[in-house]
Amino acid sequence: MTASTEKLLSGEEGADVVLAMGDVISVSAKKMYFITGEIARPGQYEIAPGMTLMQAISHAGGLAKFASQDMEIRREVNDEMTILTFDLSIIRKGKIEDPAVKAGDMIIVRRRFF
Repeated sequence: MTASTEKLLSGEEGADVVLAMGDVISVSAKKMYFITGEIARPGQYEIAPGMTLMQAISHAGGLAKFASQDMEIRREVNDEMTILTFDLSIIRKGKIEDPAVKAGDMIIVRRRFF
């Protein structure tokens, strides 16, 4: 029997998977993102399917006291580092789409200046 990890995790398949001698179980590597700066719990986190920037920030405990609304995502695209910048206040207002978080992204929450 072949079942995908996603279907097993969602419960769609494999509630009672029976393993037999010689079966091979393959588990895909976790997709991670990194978040640093003015965030409650900086660190490395697993990406949930369809995760967005706002969800990633929430997952890491939310913005810290002196956080700016300006965010940066450093992403490797075709072996080149790309820096994407976003303003959370514009995303919250729905003026731009909440961007997807991808494996290996480094999210940097800047400190606001008074």
